[in-house]
Amino acid sequence: MIYLAGATVPFCLDNLVEDRSSFFAAHWNSAPAVFEASDLPTEMLTECEIADMIDCGLLSHPYFSVIKDGKLVNPAATVRSRVVVGNRLNDLVDPDAVRRAFSDGATLQLNQPDHWQESVHRLLEVFAEEFNATVESYAFLAQAGSQEQRKRSAGTHTFVIQLDGASEWTIGGRATPEARRYGLAADTVLYIPQGMFCAVEVAGKSSLHLEYTVIEPNAEETVRAISEAIIELIGKDPRSTSHHLLPTAEKAEWIRTAMGRFLGEPDLQDLIARAAALQARRR
Repeated sequence: MIYLAGATVPFCLDNLVEDRSSFFAAHWNSAPAVFEASDLPTEMLTECEIADMIDCGLLSHPYFSVIKDGKLVNPAATVRSRVVVGNRLNDLVDPDAVRRAFSDGATLQLNQPDHWQESVHRLLEVFAEEFNATVESYAFLAQAGSQEQRKRSAGTHTFVIQLDGASEWTIGGRATPEARRYGLAADTVLYIPQGMFCAVEVAGKSSLHLEYTVIEPNAEETVRAISEAIIELIGKDPRSTSHHLLPTAEKAEWIRTAMGRFLGEPDLQDLIARAAALQARRR
């Protein structure tokens, strides 16, 4: 559990999905759902904070991207070079270019805002504590009337937290033959299982939301984690220091027995953690 700034009780997944047990029983990896978030910190990311970052001009690529008609705008069109404290910095945000794009219906995407915004980071810690997986954060500021289809990486679960404004999500795919619509208002949370496509519409006024992606280890990373654990186990056997002296048949039988014993009673939590660590190193 994580204590958010100013909180007297721990903040956990229940604050985002209402009831953790019911969420995993009814929705995890199976069906989208909307929840009422409770006790979100008051110092969450705001549109005013984002505007200040753009105006001061120290936001840099790749910490931001601009999306237009579902495609990333060439970063060269939204950045500029500046001299800051005697150093020339490239890829800094061009405030005029980004504001023009935003007025023209583009969406501003902040990548990994948990690296610099404390409350976004604290919420990421909640997800990281709950799931043995890679967790990444993104923020999206979209104009009223904007529409876009969102491509999502394979194996990616998404939690959308609406911070301000409202958005409409159309979600389908996998076991859902017909797409369904889900409306989000401020302080609501949308869960999107892996393998589903989504489209987003914004009406009324601008919309600001966070997305936390939970990316579970794939089969290759899981196999590598098992192999790593077995090699580590064999390395602790006294015979490993003189294995080159053993006949091949005896060595093979020793390793086969050790593998069978390990796979018969594996430490699943350790394997999951190993696979997640391998995945994080590869990203």
